[in-house]
Amino acid sequence: HKPESFGPRFKSWWAHQKSKPSSAMVGVLSFERYFKQGLEWLMALKLPAILPSSHYIRRLHSQSGGVRAWTHLAELNNADNQFSRGFVKHFPDVAYRSLFNEYFGYTVMSALGIPQPDAAMIEAPIVIDDVEQLRWAFVSFQPTPTYEGTPQEIYNLKNPNEIQQFITRILSCPSFPLMVAADQLVMNGDRNAGNLVFTSKKSFVVIDHSDILGGPNWLSQNLWGKTDWIKSKPLEEWVDMKSLSSTHRNAIYSAASLIEERFFKEISNLKIALDAKSGQESSDALSAIWWRNMDIVNWFQKRLNILV
Repeated sequence: HKPESFGPRFKSWWAHQKSKPSSAMVGVLSFERYFKQGLEWLMALKLPAILPSSHYIRRLHSQSGGVRAWTHLAELNNADNQFSRGFVKHFPDVAYRSLFNEYFGYTVMSALGIPQPDAAMIEAPIVIDDVEQLRWAFVSFQPTPTYEGTPQEIYNLKNPNEIQQFITRILSCPSFPLMVAADQLVMNGDRNAGNLVFTSKKSFVVIDHSDILGGPNWLSQNLWGKTDWIKSKPLEEWVDMKSLSSTHRNAIYSAASLIEERFFKEISNLKIALDAKSGQESSDALSAIWWRNMDIVNWFQKRLNILV
């Protein structure tokens, strides 16, 4: 899909992009405390910027990881026209909803308070059949001021000792319970060690939403059947759910409650931001998530064996 097909707002967005000081901010929400640590998050529903192709400077190198996209690190000017580096991801035509999923997922996750790097969509060069051409791509900018790397880059995840170091670290991050709950809501069964980036000892940002809603080729009629638990790799592959402490279980359960509340509060803003009235894809996807949100707390209660 081209961005224009996501809804008519994109046409005016493109026309006025140069006059915008930064990527679109639909609304900045008040500080909200969650969990007993008293951590405060600045909630902000944020859209990826739509950048002109002139913001692309040059390709640096291909990036390994990902089986349904071509990713490379590039130098670009961001929405503020500042020099940046970002991971540029092109999708094959056969994964035809991937670009939509990235845009939609980024916007929804921002509304839920999930930490993410700045992101954008841009027509970037790619070589197909020995011919260079411009095609729409999704950009995840390297987080600033600190980019430590993904767990795959930092740890040898075939080494039991380093696996345990990773597990101990990820469980210490206050954002971990929120990420687990939000991924379940948007049907992201592909949260792997290559699509989150550590930015400090106890913080990270998440990237890659191309597999939400059941995958890159979802059909509207199938979304309505997705009202049950999907596999959660963080809980079922990274850590042993049975060995989770009561503190971690309760934190994840509390996060599910917060995600439920936040989504219902933000659904009206999300409909506006994602052009749900004129865009059938956005309308169908938001409706499916709305129904999932009705059961998300109960799912986590059952999966974590929480007594309430």
